[in-house]
Amino acid sequence: MLSEAALAAHRDGKLRVTIGRASDYFGPWGTATNMGGLVFGRLLQGKAAQIAGSAKMPHTQTYIPDFARGLVILGERTEADGQAWHVPNDMPRITQGEMIHMVASEAGVSPRTMLAGRVLLSVMGLFVRELRETIELLYEFEQPIVVDSGKFEKAFGMKATPMATAIHETTEWYKAHLDLKHEQGD
Repeated sequence: MLSEAALAAHRDGKLRVTIGRASDYFGPWGTATNMGGLVFGRLLQGKAAQIAGSAKMPHTQTYIPDFARGLVILGERTEADGQAWHVPNDMPRITQGEMIHMVASEAGVSPRTMLAGRVLLSVMGLFVRELRETIELLYEFEQPIVVDSGKFEKAFGMKATPMATAIHETTEWYKAHLDLKHEQGD
């Protein structure tokens, strides 16, 4: 694994290595993420959000500005060196369905959802090559994915942006950028 090789090079004194990790992410400019154009963009256009897997499984979402702030902290702090860190996440046990409800509430629209499961993606994958690749990663949305950022928060004192604030800021960004229709999942 690349991260293990990088950390080994750090231990051997060949490189200075710090690894910053995020879960799936969302936020301004995050149109091609699982919660991007297919959720924020579509809901703001009055369409159903499109998600894969289960709407009921916990799935941590990292707010892009928090990821950026976390990476800056890791780059500036030598005590971060030689380790992997999960940047802060608010509400790490949120489900895709709960997030869709929060986004819809913020946008003032109905929280409609179109769910693509394994069978539908397999059939669609016969015609769309990218969907065939999605099937290999579908397990990430069929079982809980919960990221614990406690180590980072304790070491550096950074807390994630509250989910309601992150959703509000992302919704406002999408409202200002809905002309990016080619990236809205259409």
